[in-house]
Amino acid sequence: MKDSVYFMAANGVINGTGNNMFSPRATTSDEEARGYAQATREQALVIALRMVEKLGN
Repeated sequence: MKDSVYFMAANGVINGTGNNMFSPRATTSDEEARGYAQATREQALVIALRMVEKLGN
């Protein structure tokens, strides 16, 4: 799993949450969680687009 994260980060597909950190188990408050599904779709779309742009050789 770590190898996959390192690969994606090294190729600019994912960026993390700052300070050279990823937060896969981060939690959100109820208020933040209400809009989370929309953000998750947007993030998935951005990751897919970056994969095609950066790795689609």
